[in-house]
Amino acid sequence: TGCYAFDGPSLLAALDKIRPENDQGEYYLTDCPAILRSEGRTVVASPSFTIEEALGVNTVAQLAEVEAVLERRDA
Repeated sequence: TGCYAFDGPSLLAALDKIRPENDQGEYYLTDCPAILRSEGRTVVASPSFTIEEALGVNTVAQLAEVEAVLERRDA
């Protein structure tokens, strides 16, 4: 999990090349760095936050987990 920063033209070019080749039929932004690297472009990764800040919410259980983290942080 992480954050991305792209220059606009490179991102648009990579977005044109991603395909929903997975069981969910979804397009993944995470495919863009690999596409850019395959074209010889520079891609840099840098950790910038704690794992708690990167928690995703896709289920009720995950929502409860994130709410608990926020409650602990605000206490």
